[in-house]
Amino acid sequence: MNSKEKLLHFNRKERIILFLMIFCLTANVIFQSIIRIPSTSEDTSYDLSEILVKLESEYSKDKSKTRSTIPETSKKVERSYQSQKTATMKQSKTFTKPLNLSVFDPNQVTLESLLDMDLPEKWCNTFMNYRNAGGKFYKPEDMKSVYGTSEKLYDQIVPFVKINEHLTKPKKKNKVKSKPPIQMIDINTADASELIALKGIGETLSQRIVKYRDILGGYYNPDQLKEVYGLTAETFNQIHPYLKVNSATVKLNLNFATEDEIAKHPYISKKQAKIIVNFRRNNGPFSKIENLAHTKVFSDKELKKLLPYLTV
Repeated sequence: MNSKEKLLHFNRKERIILFLMIFCLTANVIFQSIIRIPSTSEDTSYDLSEILVKLESEYSKDKSKTRSTIPETSKKVERSYQSQKTATMKQSKTFTKPLNLSVFDPNQVTLESLLDMDLPEKWCNTFMNYRNAGGKFYKPEDMKSVYGTSEKLYDQIVPFVKINEHLTKPKKKNKVKSKPPIQMIDINTADASELIALKGIGETLSQRIVKYRDILGGYYNPDQLKEVYGLTAETFNQIHPYLKVNSATVKLNLNFATEDEIAKHPYISKKQAKIIVNFRRNNGPFSKIENLAHTKVFSDKELKKLLPYLTV
């Protein structure tokens, strides 16, 4: 065995030592790699610690501000309480003095009498101003109408209020709108707007009255309104005292009117018109309107109603 081979040859003991050295080196490398992980954790831990320090610092600042604000708020509350207490004490002083009340009539009592009762001067002046302005007291409860009368003051003085029984509150008169008196209406000249003024006559009836008047040739008697369609006897009786007829009716000439013209009149039928024309043709013109009776087509009642519209 040469020298080189001797160098590369290890006995049992040497091999064990070499194996242990390699194992230690390998274990060291592994150990170093494991140590690096905690180092990152340490860095994170360091960051969290820094954040916690900052938060603690901010909290300390806010806490100091809160502590500094609390005394100021407490002072404001204290000042507000003191001012309210002072105002309450001033208000209570107004009525702390016992009143020397006696029976009085608020409508006649004088300022001096009110002051003698130890009532507040300001209220007494307000009371007199109210009365001088025309204020009246009809019942004890009216004392509340005086500005500044508190419930406490009212309860104190109301047992001493005695009002003259003869003074009563004037009753308000209900104003009734009086309709202007209805003037007498000429039913031959009045238009629809004038007829509406009559009680019970509306727009429709007023137009019918005018239309029927035009067909007739005018009214010669107010009773003819009974012939208007829709006009009841009750309505007619209400308006009758206000109706008049001054103008004349339109006349129909029996000797010149055609059959159609005669038949247009409401009191003459087409059959009657034809008979009149034939009678005139066969017997000549009518010398007087009464001769219409010779046609024997009208009753005495019908003829009497028709004659005011005829002429010859």
